[in-house]
Amino acid sequence: MTKIATPHIPELLARHRDGYALEQAFYLSDAIFAKDVENIFMQEWQLAGHISEVPETGDYFLFDLLNESIIITRDTTGDIRAHANVCRHRGSRVCINPRGNTKRFTCPYHAWAYNLDGSLFNARQLDPAIDRSQLALKPVAVQVF
Repeated sequence: MTKIATPHIPELLARHRDGYALEQAFYLSDAIFAKDVENIFMQEWQLAGHISEVPETGDYFLFDLLNESIIITRDTTGDIRAHANVCRHRGSRVCINPRGNTKRFTCPYHAWAYNLDGSLFNARQLDPAIDRSQLALKPVAVQVF
């Protein structure tokens, strides 16, 4: 992307005339894109996929929103869940394949394994004093409609 100097957004809006295209900065500015992300994308529901993509227990697909990877899956109770695709141990992605069926999501880095509901199933050499419930995959809001 071409970098351009970005005037303040209020100045750009003040110069805009109805019926005319927006100035180039609206399309190329990192600052304006960041504002769009903050005020539009992160404030509204985003369509991740169709329920038919996860008909069976363990079916999953990955949904990328901006720089985030999200796992959409059907858990053992039949509920649709969404989790950040980030291992709580070292931050590696726990799911590499874009879609499939699995009993658990296992991090390829140190083999931490997570249940379909996001809870931590196994973590080798984890101190027993550590509360495993605090190490679940981070949930992402999901709704079927």
